[in-house]
Amino acid sequence: MHDCHKDFFHTKGLKNTPTRDWVYHTLTHKALTAEDVYLALLKQKKKIVFSTIYRILEQFSEHGITERLFLDNENKTRYQLKEEHDDHVHQLICTQCHEVVNLSTCPVEGLTQDIQKASNFKIVYHQLRFYGLCQKCRA
Repeated sequence: MHDCHKDFFHTKGLKNTPTRDWVYHTLTHKALTAEDVYLALLKQKKKIVFSTIYRILEQFSEHGITERLFLDNENKTRYQLKEEHDDHVHQLICTQCHEVVNLSTCPVEGLTQDIQKASNFKIVYHQLRFYGLCQKCRA
């Protein structure tokens, strides 16, 4: 188990186990399916059951560790690590290789303020995702 995450799962309300740690560290800057995680762990010679992977990913989503992404073009649920600030997220997601790029600035900040003024609606948070092909996949 990685020492830097020794108490991480406890703070999220989950028991700290090697299997959860394996799944957590398999998630990268790509949105992965449960099958992707399972195959990556098999390559690392980890003995794990597919249903355990799926259960852990769902637990992670319920406890705010990951979020589910559903890409219409493939009819699959993918999971990505959720940052602490993900109630205000802006991302570019490649529909081919599933790379996820977080934008560092809010491209709709002015629009959000205009909407609040025009509608008298207090916006608490928003998320904006753009789906397309990254530079490598377009080549």
